[in-house]
Amino acid sequence: MIYLGVNTGTSADAVDAVAIQIVDNKSHFLAAYELPFVDHLRQAIYQAVEEDKVSHRALVTLGSKLAQVYQLAVEGVCEKAGIKLGEIEAIGLHGQTIHHCPD
Repeated sequence: MIYLGVNTGTSADAVDAVAIQIVDNKSHFLAAYELPFVDHLRQAIYQAVEEDKVSHRALVTLGSKLAQVYQLAVEGVCEKAGIKLGEIEAIGLHGQTIHHCPD
């Protein structure tokens, strides 16, 4: 079974994706891929992070743009690993962190 992990955070530098294959309860690294954010998307993320209140419209727009980038990252790691989208069992993706408040 092939699984992907997709990650991005408040640094807004890139989307990282990794592909692994699990066979007989052992994981095998297949490929990693990094897709840097374009400047205007990075700025939109920073703006959402810095604002105390973010409008629903802004979040929906940002979410739509991020979904497109996530798709490109998934396609990129699949191409690098030489696997087809249909071979993926599951994708783990937590989404974009907007407000990280550990306290």
